[in-house]
Amino acid sequence: MIIVVPGVTTQSVRAPQPVSLIDVAPTIAALVGLNPPPGWQGHSMLDGTARTVRSFADHGATLLALRTGDKKVLVDEESNSVRVFDLSCDPAEQHDVAARFPELARDGRTDLEGWVARQRRQVRR
Repeated sequence: MIIVVPGVTTQSVRAPQPVSLIDVAPTIAALVGLNPPPGWQGHSMLDGTARTVRSFADHGATLLALRTGDKKVLVDEESNSVRVFDLSCDPAEQHDVAARFPELARDGRTDLEGWVARQRRQVRR
């Protein structure tokens, strides 16, 4: 993603951390000197802070994804399965390493289930 704000951006900045679409609005707010409202879930991409990114994966409505550092957790709600990938050595996500990282698989599932519940409550408001 490339964001250019005439009169504000004078140099290229690369965000090294994983980011999500919910980070776009807070990033634009930061670029123009505004603080995002407390209800916004995202963070400015410009701060460089490592964080966990959660998403509904584009492979299907029941597939949830969590990315933290170089690890990715996929939870398939339909099949009740959890897969873990080490993106540092498997960027194509071909080798499930959940057996090597059982805590990450368990904690990732718990995190994503909580996130989905929070998203559903937010939508119902």
